[in-house]
Amino acid sequence: YLDEAAATMDALVQEGKVRLKGQSGYDFDSLSRALPVVRPSVLQSWANATDTKFIEPDSPTGLLMAEMGITYVAFSPLAQGILLDKFDPENPPKFEEGDHRQHNAKFQKENLLAMKPKMQKLKERFGDSTEALAGMALRFVLNYPNVSAVIPGFRNERQVACNLAGANQTLSYEDMDFIRETLNA
Repeated sequence: YLDEAAATMDALVQEGKVRLKGQSGYDFDSLSRALPVVRPSVLQSWANATDTKFIEPDSPTGLLMAEMGITYVAFSPLAQGILLDKFDPENPPKFEEGDHRQHNAKFQKENLLAMKPKMQKLKERFGDSTEALAGMALRFVLNYPNVSAVIPGFRNERQVACNLAGANQTLSYEDMDFIRETLNA
């Protein structure tokens, strides 16, 4: 099935009906099996300042992308809002039945409490507005050389503005190290 799908996508690219062929994946094993067959131009999965396992240049996925000459599109670069410090540990978010976040440990009180001091350190260095935090989080992922784009979620005009606010923000090597050290402490 994978060979057939790859051939169909190749034909669509050759016909000009599709500009680029991409591959989504959620673990290295499935990606390492699919990428050589699909031969995409870009890989898509999650990446954010709390989880860089796919975009680290020396990770198995990073090495495979370098070998194949492909780049990465990161979704969830804001860690579903965790990096915006928008959730109150004393009143964790409640999600509707069927929402994949409903039982996710990231949104439980313990994790939100653990993130509070880390987010405070980031706010002290980069600013405490949602725009400042979004800019920092998006730029962090975009600073990885194999990342070609990020896909931050948004539900309204305010969230779009927050995502765009960091478009011209820069992060130094020291800033990148500070973010890594703060979030991995």
